[in-house]
Amino acid sequence: MIDKADFFSKSGVYSLKCNDCNAVYIGQSGRRISTRIKKHTAFVDKYRDTDITETKSAFANHLLTSSHGFSLTQGADILHECSKGKKLDLLEKMEISKAKKSPVLVCVNNIFISFEPHLIFNNLSEEI
Repeated sequence: MIDKADFFSKSGVYSLKCNDCNAVYIGQSGRRISTRIKKHTAFVDKYRDTDITETKSAFANHLLTSSHGFSLTQGADILHECSKGKKLDLLEKMEISKAKKSPVLVCVNNIFISFEPHLIFNNLSEEI
């Protein structure tokens, strides 16, 4: 895990955890992760007191449909610091796959492409 003090300035793969249940969302950003997380939370803020529960954010949809909460300081983690590119995409797929297979977590990502572990080595070797 990366130091929380550096959290807002990093790019990479991140997780968002629901305050009230075992729901988790795995995402990525080639920009500052804080910028991407603000987009998720903006949907919740915008639609909290409405009947709208379908947004462009699967994590926001979970929070809206369940009336659950999220805390940036406790519910957000950087899983991998990484720049934009194939490596970032593969790391995100790997983390989504791990979350989907977890017996404890409920992964709310609505887009999932199966992750084949051998592909990470093929793609990473192209970047070296």
